[in-house]
Amino acid sequence: MKYNLQFERILSELNRGYHIILSDNENKCNILFTATESINENTLNFHKKFSKSFPNILLSAERCKTLNIKTDYCCSISINLDWTIKSIYDIAFGSSADNNLKLNGVIEENSKLMNLSLKILKKGKLLPSGIFSVINNFQKVPIEELALKNKIYLFDISSLEEIFDAKKHNIEIITRAKLPIKRTRDAEIVVF
Repeated sequence: MKYNLQFERILSELNRGYHIILSDNENKCNILFTATESINENTLNFHKKFSKSFPNILLSAERCKTLNIKTDYCCSISINLDWTIKSIYDIAFGSSADNNLKLNGVIEENSKLMNLSLKILKKGKLLPSGIFSVINNFQKVPIEELALKNKIYLFDISSLEEIFDAKKHNIEIITRAKLPIKRTRDAEIVVF
């Protein structure tokens, strides 16, 4: 149940347009992640400033095929900071990418971290495209401390595998509502 609450928090943060840090302790990789559909003018600059690396756009394998990128995996594309938000939206969601944009640095991503990032978006009913930056922690500050200092939610992806494991039957709250029943205090119905 604890993991479901943490996962709900991730979805809440992404839906509100906030950044999260996804940590893969196994491979010693941390990324700053944002849902593409909720980016604004400051998102790319924040990614660059916070992570000390250039932001990338993560696209599903289906979207890559729509853009005529031949791959069986999801892919990432290095974002040029001169691109407009409309250009990024066109790459992520449009019927075709702007032909004037040069898609430099297309990388096939087959890592657990990238695949789980897209699964998070799909499970949260967000479009499967995200902005991410690899966090360059040259000062060797623990990632937990860095996240806490900047008020960014940190989540270790090893916990996500349990959430996405379809063989496990997790009880999940679908909805809850308060009921106005006389002579009761805080009556509530919960649907699992």
